[in-house]
Amino acid sequence: MVVKGMEIPAYDPRVTWTQAMSYMITARGGCHLQGGYSAPIAFCAGYGEFPGIKSEGAALIARNFAYQNTAYDVLGVCAFAGFSVTLDEYANMLNDVTGLDLKTSDLETVSRRVLTLERLFNLLCGFTIDDDWLPERFYQDPIAVEEGMVVCPADEFRAMRAEYYESLGWDERGVPRAATIRELELDTIIDPAEFERMMALPPSPAASARPGGHGQHPQECPA
Repeated sequence: MVVKGMEIPAYDPRVTWTQAMSYMITARGGCHLQGGYSAPIAFCAGYGEFPGIKSEGAALIARNFAYQNTAYDVLGVCAFAGFSVTLDEYANMLNDVTGLDLKTSDLETVSRRVLTLERLFNLLCGFTIDDDWLPERFYQDPIAVEEGMVVCPADEFRAMRAEYYESLGWDERGVPRAATIRELELDTIIDPAEFERMMALPPSPAASARPGGHGQHPQECPA
């Protein structure tokens, strides 16, 4: 039971759909830390507004957990401390040490930049939307829970995956848009038009227009 070659941990995605999103979409594959550790809240914390098997809001909750845990990785702190220490508090601690004036939203932007850079790398290594998917067993074999017999409904999971992509500024294939690459200043690392050429995609109007600004390069777009 693997995603992108990594075995999933103990938390069954059929009964925690936010955790399932983490397994599916993050760069590392079936990991409960990189993309967010939501299973304990869904299972253990008694959050009535946080049901395990509900598609509405699940993609954005999973995205927010990915922001949180990516920020922990960048800061070099323990993910488990996140059960009691918020990103606001980490931002304040970082400001005290560095003299910066960061807010939670700034840390989330850093996380989005990291997640998008990892996505670009994986795409150039040959990963596609098809790799952002659970093993078929989870869509076909039901498991007994309090609510009854449940599976991961494939159509709802495709819709959640698309919502997750959109929330990060990626297109329906999970490919970061040219505007997102520029917004996150990743065009200093890879030019959007060059990225599309390397992906063997036709240059989009957004990539070819190349308005002036930070990180823009003077050379012609590839034909």
